[in-house]
Amino acid sequence: MTTTEAKRILECCRPIDINSDDGEVRSAVEVMRRDSQLQRWFEQHTRAENVIRSKFRAIEPPPQLKQRLLEQNKIVRPQFTWGMPQWVQLAASLAIVITGVVFLAQHAFRASDERFAQFESRMVRSALREYKMELLTKDMGQLRHWMQQRSAPADFVVPKGLSQLALTGGGVLHWQNHPVSMACFDRGDKQMLFLFVMDKSAVADPPPASPQSDQVKKLATVSWTEGDKTYLLAGPGKQESLRKYL
Repeated sequence: MTTTEAKRILECCRPIDINSDDGEVRSAVEVMRRDSQLQRWFEQHTRAENVIRSKFRAIEPPPQLKQRLLEQNKIVRPQFTWGMPQWVQLAASLAIVITGVVFLAQHAFRASDERFAQFESRMVRSALREYKMELLTKDMGQLRHWMQQRSAPADFVVPKGLSQLALTGGGVLHWQNHPVSMACFDRGDKQMLFLFVMDKSAVADPPPASPQSDQVKKLATVSWTEGDKTYLLAGPGKQESLRKYL
């Protein structure tokens, strides 16, 4: 099962449904457990669904609604006409408002997850917890070719100071469905520096051209944007010491 197929199935599931005995659901859950990006999407999807449910729970039916429906002895199908009962107009208006609220909530979730700070935090976690070089090589040309074959950025510029260090390899990560190139350099003191590169358009607020320093967990970072690429350099030590590799 592909990630796209798993996502289509999970869209119809509530958190309680992931323990279902349904074969397709079980397969989709297995794919999700191996895909951290799909896990984050399902969490966002669940939060949005919870917003919808909470808004509908907050709607109180008009008094004696049940009695009115029984008296009419027919299925009520509200239509947007001027002659509809006032309570039906109110219910329709509430439904429109709730739809708008849900849309804004989903947009807010997506916008917050597309910030550069989220990307920076995710890459640092990858370096600290999930770090592994998919390709071991000292040849930058070979690494670029390998990245290009995987539709990841390959024409990035390695800062002058960083290029003086020995390349040890790299890998390709993914963030919000965007490929991210990772190049690893040996600092010479049994410590590694990580250069992450992705398209500038992948984040809502890419860093400026002037390098910006930060400290994320145990790693210092420097980030900047050059051309159509956004760069993130991460490594142990102080922020000031990292800048000498630019």
